[in-house]
This record gives sequence, structure tokens and C-alpha cells, in this order.
Amino acid sequence: MTRFSGLFIIACWCCLEAGIVRASENLMANSGHSIGGLTSYSASACQSDQNPSTGCSDAFKDNCVPECANPWLENLTFFAGVDGSKQPQDLGVNANIGGHFSSNIGIPVWEEYGLGAQFGSALLGTGNAVRVYEIVGETNTRFQSYTTVGVYQRLENGVSWGAVYDSLYQDSYDQFRLSQWRLRGQYLLNDSNEVGVTLTLSGKDDEGDFLASRVRLDAMNQYTAFWRHYYESSAQTTVWLGWVDGHGESNAVTGYHEPTGAVPVIGADILMPLNDHLVLFGETNLVLPSDTGTVDAFVGFQWYPWGGGYKNRRNRFAPVLPVASPTQMSIDASFL
Repeated sequence: MTRFSGLFIIACWCCLEAGIVRASENLMANSGHSIGGLTSYSASACQSDQNPSTGCSDAFKDNCVPECANPWLENLTFFAGVDGSKQPQDLGVNANIGGHFSSNIGIPVWEEYGLGAQFGSALLGTGNAVRVYEIVGETNTRFQSYTTVGVYQRLENGVSWGAVYDSLYQDSYDQFRLSQWRLRGQYLLNDSNEVGVTLTLSGKDDEGDFLASRVRLDAMNQYTAFWRHYYESSAQTTVWLGWVDGHGESNAVTGYHEPTGAVPVIGADILMPLNDHLVLFGETNLVLPSDTGTVDAFVGFQWYPWGGGYKNRRNRFAPVLPVASPTQMSIDASFL
């Protein structure tokens, strides 16, 4: 998966370059038109840094598609930021901080019915934020490669759903290959509010060694409900609340401890467009209790090469679920 992730990001750049000629041709258009009943903008709207969603009366502001938009590339995004993570897999004595880079693309599969497919990848390189691993002779770095593939559908009545499969290759105190499934259903109540539920279900677990101890890692099952608010400025905030089946509380220093039962999980994200190409994006996910659960967060900038930052998540073929990362994939650990 590491090789696939790198090739995917390179392929996205190649697609961007290949589409430049078409974009130049589209930008010569000067008037709007209707595409499948959805209002289109003139080329001037594509070239402007003003919020292109202003004036859309349809429930989906994303249905106002700029004439210069390329349906195969308008949902291509790149992200770069800082990531901090502490999870049960850190065995109670470590945390990680470092760089977070990702790419994601959503493409139409059946335009008439709003059906799309998504392909995403994230690469994280982090270092230990605590010295315990180094003192006991373990690694002081961690590399993670996430791959997300899935399908989704956005209907004109405001109902949307998505299903993805996430895989993770991780090189830390050992090498692990893990996976999970994520399912989401959501409903756009009005132009400003959306609600939904998300299920995160463990897929493949894996075993490895921490010093002389055998450890099993596995993605946590999570069940959450969320509320998302869209502001007139095109900023967005989302909060979610739910529960996790439970997680381990074993510690690399004090040894085995009984796992928890079901515990709460809370989280939030914020997207704030700076212009139609650049969006400030941050997210956090917290599984309680905080001393043995998860404390994950990232913040950075998301780039839309073809524009669309103001329509983030409101575009008809924008992916319903984000690319996997520590905030979306909480890893449990247990000593064997």
C-alpha cells in the first residue's frame, strides 16, 4: 500500500497537468448555462476569488457548477499540515507529532443519479513527543500510509450516503497492516444545517513485537452522530458524539490492565475557505478516558487546484467521507 499511496499522489499531479489545456479552453466561455437542471456559472465566476455559491437557491449550493469546472478534476484536493496523535497503540507512554500529507479525488460514476467513486491516500511521518521509547531502546519515529477507496451518492432531495474501505501500513515499533470500514448516511436539513450518522467497523488486525512483548493492533469500532453547520462565509463546522465498543488500557511500563467497556467519543472539524482554491482545515477526535484513549488532531491547508473551496462538501460529486488518518482510524492495542 505504501507504493500505491505514492503512485496515487503522483498520478493526481499528472491528471492535473493533463487537464490544463482543457481548462484553458473552458475559461474562454463567457456565459452560464444549465447542466442537467443545475445552474452553471460563467467563466468569470471561476476566475473570481468571490464566493461562487452566493445566489444559489437550490438545496445543494454545490449544484451551481462553474462552466469551467472539469467533473473529473474539480473534486481533486491536496492537504498538507501538522498532525498530533496519542492512541492505545502507544501503550500509555508515547505520543506522536509530525507532518500530514494527503490527496483525495471524487469522480462521477453515474451522473444522473449522483453516484460517485473516491480514491484517497495519506502519508504521515511523525516523531515521538515523549522520550520513553528512546530510553527503553525502541524506535523514535513512525511512518503511516493510509489508502481509502469507496463509493457515495448525493441525491437532490438532500440525502447522501458513503461507504469506504481504509487500509493502513504502519512502520513503528514493528510493521503492521490494518484495515477498517466506514459507512455514513446524512441529510441536508436546509441550506445551513446537515445531520448524519457514521459507523466505523474494524477490518483486519495484525500482530507485532514491542521489545520482548507480543502486541495485537486493531481499529476500534465507533458509532457517532454528527451535526454540520454551513455559514454564509462558506465556513463549516462539524461536531460529533457517540461511543466506542472499548479499548485496551495496558501500559508498556506497568503492564497489563483490563480493557474498558463502551466509552464516549467526541470530535469536531472546521473548514474555513481563504479563497476558492485554499481552505484552512482542522479536525480532532477524542476517545475517553483521555489518559488511555485517543487524543488526535491535525490542522493545515487543503488546496483545490481547479477551485471549489467555497463549495467544499456541497459539490454534487464531492466525497461524503474524508481520507483515513489518525482522527478517522483509532488503533487499539492489547498484549498477547
